[in-house]
Order: sequence, then structure tokens, then C-alpha cells
Amino acid sequence: MGVTFDSLPTAGPTLVTLFVQKLQALGIVLPAFGTGKIAAYFVNGPDAAVDQECLRVAFQTITMGMPSQPDSRPVLPSQMQFYAAFGVELWRSVPTLETGLPASALPLPLAIQNSGIELVKDAAALVTAAAQIKAEYLLTDYGTPFAIGPIEPVTPAGGLAANRLQLSFSIL
Repeated sequence: MGVTFDSLPTAGPTLVTLFVQKLQALGIVLPAFGTGKIAAYFVNGPDAAVDQECLRVAFQTITMGMPSQPDSRPVLPSQMQFYAAFGVELWRSVPTLETGLPASALPLPLAIQNSGIELVKDAAALVTAAAQIKAEYLLTDYGTPFAIGPIEPVTPAGGLAANRLQLSFSIL
């Protein structure tokens, strides 16, 4: 199996499928489109616009070195090693705080707290799912360097917020 430069374009969609399966098995309710189909997809770049709740995998970089250990030293072509990084994001609707609104229009503190709890639960589930994908060798071969993390919040935008889990793995 393993990921090569030739198979790299399919790694993102494969990660989408694997995360949908693992998150559902963990009991995470995933966002859906109006048609009922799970809103999960692959995008190129972590800054691609998001306008609805979704699970998405974003291609981030290809870097020389090992996962989580970039290497910019000059090396012989036969010694070059590269890794790819992807971000896995689970976007949720969150209460918004806007200036100038009357107090009656502001979200209740409990709603803000519950939103935060859901996002932390999602973060834990993303890490757990990634660990299962790694441990079961569902994307890479045994022994292929595969790093999980960090996971960090993505700045809320337009009533949506997410956590982004970075995954990086060697390209064979």
C-alpha cells in the first residue's frame, strides 16, 4: 500500500473515507448536507472557504525530511526523503457574539459552553480516529513514519468553528 507521489492525490479522499468510518464508529454524529448525505470532502489547502458544518481533509504541504522533522540541508538526490501533511477538520456551528446586539439577542453562556464541550469532544475523537488509522495501517505500510498532531482550534468564522488535526506521513 503506502503513499507514493503517484498515489498522493488519492490520499486525501482516502482519509475522508477513513475518518467518516472511524468517527461514526466512535459515535460522533457527522454533519450532513440537506440531502442527508454526510458533508465530508477533500480540499486543496487549509485556507479553503468553509460555509457549512462539515468534515474535511485539506492538503497542506510536501516537505523534505521526516514527518514533524523538516530538513533543509543539502543532500544527495538518492538520500532525499519527503513527507506530506494534511489537516483534518470537523466544522460545527457555534453561537456568535456580535457587538452592538441587545443583551436579549446574545447567546446564553450555557450555549457557548456546550459548543466548546462539543468541539473538545470532536478534537478527542479526531485524535482517536487518527491513532486507529495509523495502528491499523489503513493508509501507510508498517514502519512508514506517520505523525499525528498537533491539533488546534481554527478561528471561528461566520458562526462556524473547528479543530484542525495535522497528519503527516512519509512519501515512499
